[in-house]
Amino acid sequence: MESFLKQKLQQDFLDCIAIDKSIVMGNLRTTEGTLILFDLLDHVKSDIATMDKETWELLNQAERKFMLDCAQRKYEIQKDRRIKDSSDKRSLELELLREDYKTCKELLYFIQNLCWKQGWFQ
Repeated sequence: MESFLKQKLQQDFLDCIAIDKSIVMGNLRTTEGTLILFDLLDHVKSDIATMDKETWELLNQAERKFMLDCAQRKYEIQKDRRIKDSSDKRSLELELLREDYKTCKELLYFIQNLCWKQGWFQ
């Protein structure tokens, strides 16, 4: 059973990587890709929770930190911004989206290192 769970975790993680590569290559818009990444990361987190509770708790702590950092960066981007027209609004939306995407990437790297240390990616 453990082998099945490892394979599922590996496949779910590879799905995340495939979406990330599609975003980077321009085959998938960042807007949709980021939403998909957040959804797929939920699958990966669920796999980890099933396999090891302590690792899952570490992941939750890291995720909370990444999300707080993201919220702080987004606040800094927005705080003194004056939107004059739709172009400014779209520019702001793209900057905020980049922060969400950056958070996804941080979470992916953290998960990769965590799973490697646990021996699930060897």
